[in-house]
Amino acid sequence: PTSTSPSITHTPDAVEALSAQALVEALAADDLTGRDNQTPGTAAAQELIIEQLAQFAQPVLTDGYLQPFTFGTNILGVIPGGDLADEYVVIGAHYDHVGSNCQSEDPVDQICNGATDNASGVATIISIARAIEAEGTPRRSVLVALWDGEEDGLLGSAAYVSAPVIPIAQTVAYLNFDIQGATLLPSLANVTIAIGAETGGDALAQATVRAMASSASLQPLLLRSFLFQGRSDHANFAQAGVPSMLFTDATGGCYHTAQDEADIVDFAKLDQQVVVGAALLRELVGIDAPPVFD
Repeated sequence: PTSTSPSITHTPDAVEALSAQALVEALAADDLTGRDNQTPGTAAAQELIIEQLAQFAQPVLTDGYLQPFTFGTNILGVIPGGDLADEYVVIGAHYDHVGSNCQSEDPVDQICNGATDNASGVATIISIARAIEAEGTPRRSVLVALWDGEEDGLLGSAAYVSAPVIPIAQTVAYLNFDIQGATLLPSLANVTIAIGAETGGDALAQATVRAMASSASLQPLLLRSFLFQGRSDHANFAQAGVPSMLFTDATGGCYHTAQDEADIVDFAKLDQQVVVGAALLRELVGIDAPPVFD
């Protein structure tokens, strides 16, 4: 497959591997101006993400990591698999946000930084994929996908599903991360939500339960997908017949406001969400029989 965007040359060894916290802070910085699609802030986010992705994942397209579509640009990288390399687990998060098109409690601050929505999701999947690649060649390949245009109607993932780089028939599961390290209420500080395991039948449901048990602190809440139908990019994959899940902390009081900044992210919680996500991805790339869409 090819894209029409120019290739980007990187020297991964010269770039620092950022922690999840550092990546959230960089993506949610004011100088990225809210990462609205097709803006200089989005271009800066793309450069930052590709610098990190290039350290452990190869380009999927022949001329780089970028997959342009009408309303923006997706970023795609692949960790090649071993004996089941022709089967893929996709792990994704949207990196776009809403620029300055949000409410603010501070008249001086009009930048919608999108720290929990969804710099935290980007940091989560980058950290998960980096950890899996560091363990050696996975049996199945891993496609790492950063979507643009989610805030405008799941446009980036819809563009991908309509013209997939990896055939849908070879895509055994999709894991989506949207709003991580967030807290709705103090009483829910350790609660995190996993939605849609039933789309992969009992195999995906039980794998999710096992992955959740890998964290000693998180309190998982497993919900069926109809409760969040259409709210994030997993919906496009589920509609295409791929077992698909959403991991989220739901939308708190700072949702789509200028107060969604890095200092509200619970980074200890986010680190545990990385542990859980890595445990599930590790199982999905390694098991003999993958989930079957239900």
